[in-house]
Amino acid sequence: MAKVTSTEVVKAGQASQRAALRNTNPQAWPHLAVIRQVDPDNGDRYRPTGSYSAQIRAHGAAIGVECSSFVVRPGDKKRAAQIVRELSERSDITGIMPLYPLDDIDEVKAHLRPKQDVDGLLGHRPAPTARAMKLMANLCLHGADYYEDRTIEELDHLALPEDFDRMRIFLGGLGELTCKRLRADLERQGITIPDHRIATLNSPDSLRRMPERALVFTAMPGAELISSEDIGPDSVVIDGGFGVKGERVYGNTAGAVEHRPDVLWTPPTEGVGPGSTLYLYHHLLEASGVPLGAMGPLASEAAARENDPARNRIPH
Repeated sequence: MAKVTSTEVVKAGQASQRAALRNTNPQAWPHLAVIRQVDPDNGDRYRPTGSYSAQIRAHGAAIGVECSSFVVRPGDKKRAAQIVRELSERSDITGIMPLYPLDDIDEVKAHLRPKQDVDGLLGHRPAPTARAMKLMANLCLHGADYYEDRTIEELDHLALPEDFDRMRIFLGGLGELTCKRLRADLERQGITIPDHRIATLNSPDSLRRMPERALVFTAMPGAELISSEDIGPDSVVIDGGFGVKGERVYGNTAGAVEHRPDVLWTPPTEGVGPGSTLYLYHHLLEASGVPLGAMGPLASEAAARENDPARNRIPH
């Protein structure tokens, strides 16, 4: 098994974001607000979103962007919408990121301003998770250095190798928004995905027993839903799912996949998750009017030349 991670591309992306921020007016400095639910009586359900929230804050700290966190309790169906309504009226809040599951997501969307919608909930921006999945697929199919000297937009095009039949693509329970966005993005590239290749939420049944080489995107809410036996030879698995099992958070694919020498696999905590965060902050900087250049060695060298911690400090 060859594990493919987003570690290097995220580092390069952070360097590019830091370099771009150096020319930003402190009065227009980006500020991200994250909203998530926490249930002290059922912590397992929300542990994956807690992990993602921590990852988002860590990325913000790495590039010098402030990230504020707002917590709501399950059952308080109006609270998240109230927070979004209040935040949307603040000129210092550049982007708002509501983390699923939220009980009042429709009301949240009703109060969310398009410019502050960095997660693509309203449909005018790509979903960061969909973009991260295509990024990870390209890294798997074309090598870990595929990102070098490309802009983050250039990495949006899923480049399939010539021998990869377009019908052997599976979308596994990605959630309505992400699944629609990823499917639409692929279809714009001429890659058609028939309905029977798409699994329903919480059900990996349509991914079972794939006899042929396949490119599998999965982000179902559950731990180890897909076994090694379900995945065909020489396949590529982009695992963006999360679920709790015991005391740990796992992806959708069973641990046995790690021992398949013929399968390329991306673990969610080192692949799609950090990649999604990278794109989330790209949307945030875009909303602030901050231009981003190419990633890779050139961006890393430019950032290193001016790697003064004082210049990365969050303005107050």
